[in-house]
Amino acid sequence: MKKLVSIILVLALCLSAVAAVAEAIPSIESGDLVSITTNPESVTIKIDAGNEWAQEELAKLAAAPSIPDYFGDVITPDGMVAPLEDNVGIDEFFAVEVSDYDEEEDGEVEFILKVPGPYEENEEVVLLVGVLEDDNTVAWYGFEGKAVAVDTISVKLPQDAMTMIQDAGTVLFAVASVIK
Repeated sequence: MKKLVSIILVLALCLSAVAAVAEAIPSIESGDLVSITTNPESVTIKIDAGNEWAQEELAKLAAAPSIPDYFGDVITPDGMVAPLEDNVGIDEFFAVEVSDYDEEEDGEVEFILKVPGPYEENEEVVLLVGVLEDDNTVAWYGFEGKAVAVDTISVKLPQDAMTMIQDAGTVLFAVASVIK
């Protein structure tokens, strides 16, 4: 009888672990991400929800032992390199193309992402921008942002980041926040 109870408890723990991992896996469905707008409005953003590269990377994320293991060291705007915290979850994961960015006229760009949320107002988030390197690895850059409403986050990207993103063609965006 003790063995049966032990087996049932182990199975329950395994199922709860699978459910926790499933909750942490981001969505790549375009229906989840409502829209992205920018300030200035002249910058064009194209969300590519069916992007094959994004789907491959999403599968790698799902198979990784942890979110920090998948992302590795993230490069901050000041050039520092650090891993993600263990308590971070990924809320969204998708590919985008940025065009019409004019380095001389536009400067820093604010991205306003409408997402399903729910976020608490002023909750801190990180926009992780993945750029494909020549050796087919992804370099991840982290930019701090915050929730401005339960379904809206704001992230400001500096001029050099915008130039890098536009020059890359297609990049990956992942929205990270502290797991509640």
